[in-house]
Amino acid sequence: MQCKLLLHIHTSGESIFATITIAKNGFAKVGSISKTKPKNTDSYLKLKVGFALNNDKIAIDLPFNRFYMNENIASKAEKIYRESSIKKKNETYALVAIKNGEAVIKDVRINEVSIKDLAKKIKKYHLKELFLPLK
Repeated sequence: MQCKLLLHIHTSGESIFATITIAKNGFAKVGSISKTKPKNTDSYLKLKVGFALNNDKIAIDLPFNRFYMNENIASKAEKIYRESSIKKKNETYALVAIKNGEAVIKDVRINEVSIKDLAKKIKKYHLKELFLPLK
């Protein structure tokens, strides 16, 4: 008896679709990957394969890498983000809206506080005082 193993071979630059589910910790995660558009959900992303490893793992290019905000506080927000990322105690994440293959960053949060709110407070407080301890 001869058995054949069917591998889903992906190539760099190939378009794929990733369904998005919510993990137990409340964060989004990729539920499945397919070469065809999902039919039963609008919570999916149309992505490009960055590169494939051993035909069983792929690196994907996420379609959101920019966050636009009021230019009066943008430089302050960048400074806050850099300071926050140095400290391992801070939990920084993006709130992303996903629908029909498209995604947009709605907000960036540090320890559950919007980076916009933190940037507005920077006049009153020193950066170190802005970061709240994790619960």
